[in-house]
Amino acid sequence: MKADLSRCTSLDLENKRASFDKDGFVKFAGLVENAQELREHILAIEAAEPQVDGPWLYFESSGKDASPLINRIENFADHDDVLGDCVRSSLMAGITTQLLGEPVCLFKEKINLKLPGGAGFELHQDQQAGWSRYASLFVTALIAIDAADTSNGCLEVFPGLHKDGLLGPEGSPLPISAVGNRAPIPVELSPGDVLFFDSYAPHASKPNLSDRPRRAMYLTYNRLRDGDHREDYYLHKWDTYPPDIARRKDRTYAYRV
Repeated sequence: MKADLSRCTSLDLENKRASFDKDGFVKFAGLVENAQELREHILAIEAAEPQVDGPWLYFESSGKDASPLINRIENFADHDDVLGDCVRSSLMAGITTQLLGEPVCLFKEKINLKLPGGAGFELHQDQQAGWSRYASLFVTALIAIDAADTSNGCLEVFPGLHKDGLLGPEGSPLPISAVGNRAPIPVELSPGDVLFFDSYAPHASKPNLSDRPRRAMYLTYNRLRDGDHREDYYLHKWDTYPPDIARRKDRTYAYRV
């Protein structure tokens, strides 16, 4: 995926950056043209037997019948060429650079599956997940693989509050009081749409009680001047919250927001 910004005029990017600065998030429609190809490669990972040295697979219990559901894939860029090309896309990094006004580097990649029966995510800011040990600011590009709407648990973002810093302690969801009387904006996406959002933008999503999946790829960047922390991040996560196949029976693992 090349850094072809020709579909985004300088005026478009200026307007997008102004919207991002104001709200803490901004949507680019139809930015990724091979969403269907990405979906096929994600399906192949879903169908494969988990391996300790493969992509990191995480599971949950279905809210419909308590059966196990794959709900997250992490650290997969080195295990699939097509997905790896997307993760290392200079297009995503280029737009993030435009939004922040300075060069960025990749921090982490993940895919949230949210299959039918999959759980939602409580209100939180990404920065609460302990990321401040690496850098003070991140931007995530959410690439819609499946259509996302209110019926299958699309992301809901509270605009403008990214400017207020951390609204709660690290490691815990935010109470609804943290956002005052503000209402969230449900961000509905078609496959190939991309939502860029600030690590301080409060957001949440509801469970998927529909019969349609809501797969989304998340590419998170930090400012280049803050250093390349991807390897350190995954080493720490392997120790504190490894994929299901690598977990020890004598330890308890707690998910951080």
